[in-house]
Amino acid sequence: MIFNINTETNSETYSETYSERETESTVSENTDFSDDRDGSDGGAYTYEGNNQINNCLNKNVLLIPEIYNRYFHGKTVDSDPNIEGQFLVLQSFYLNPSSRMSDFFKYVNNLCKFYKKYYEKNYYDSSLSHKLLRNYNDIIKNPNYLNLQIGKIYYLKGDECVCVIKTVWLKVIQRSWKRVYKMRKLIMRMRCRPDSIMYRQISGKWPDNCNFMPSIRGMLS
Repeated sequence: MIFNINTETNSETYSETYSERETESTVSENTDFSDDRDGSDGGAYTYEGNNQINNCLNKNVLLIPEIYNRYFHGKTVDSDPNIEGQFLVLQSFYLNPSSRMSDFFKYVNNLCKFYKKYYEKNYYDSSLSHKLLRNYNDIIKNPNYLNLQIGKIYYLKGDECVCVIKTVWLKVIQRSWKRVYKMRKLIMRMRCRPDSIMYRQISGKWPDNCNFMPSIRGMLS
């Protein structure tokens, strides 16, 4: 099983600048992230041209972001003045419709582990400063850092490939739906009570305490 995945990165082993749009990946194409212990070919991947990321501009895509830091990403006179505080696109992915999601997420999980080990080896023991973030060192040590996210990709004036992370809205919807789902289960149990059923048979409606069934509509208001 082969995935056709478009990958885009803004660094070559964390080089001095991100000014080149079509850069090579920090990961060698010979690096194996498939974790294919059973000997099958389900973890094989092909990398396509980085310029195909232009097809993902202004669209929500799967990607791995990292916070820009001038002290190891570098900054030149050509860099965008608004680069501070941006999320750089470390990797972005394009999946064919025929791709198996289980194998894809296994691949991404091992890729994230690779980047986290790189951070752990090179930056955990050093106290890195950031122009805007005082707790930058705590952020990069967080287990949720350098994970798969949903984001919208765009380029800055200095050709830096950055993104706006949209995963937070998915989490907001998930939390809201959990609350609504809990209320729905409570109301359904109340409607199963004999007195509620009898009240509905007489009046044609449910009692006031279980008459309204919340739904996905308006759950974020």
